[in-house]
Amino acid sequence: MAYFRWLLFPWDDYLDTSFAAGAGVSYATSVAAIEAKHYEDTARFLGALMFEFSFSLPHVPQWSLVTGIHHRSGAGGVFSGVHGASNAWVIGIRYSF
Repeated sequence: MAYFRWLLFPWDDYLDTSFAAGAGVSYATSVAAIEAKHYEDTARFLGALMFEFSFSLPHVPQWSLVTGIHHRSGAGGVFSGVHGASNAWVIGIRYSF
């Protein structure tokens, strides 16, 4: 997956913020149950998009709160002939080494 990350926000002195967006392909080891439930036609190999915000306090920059959305899609039939899609909201804590 290729992505870009925007790092400069005017409030970074108080809450260090970054935004990332990416596009690529997704290969699942099995068809996701949520996709199989909502769509007759799905596949393990699909296109993927991701959008993410991360927030950290300036005095502990190695720890951040991350939230975003991951999207898997056939892109109108381009990937595996699939016309459906699924989204997953994510939230977590990241530690950067």
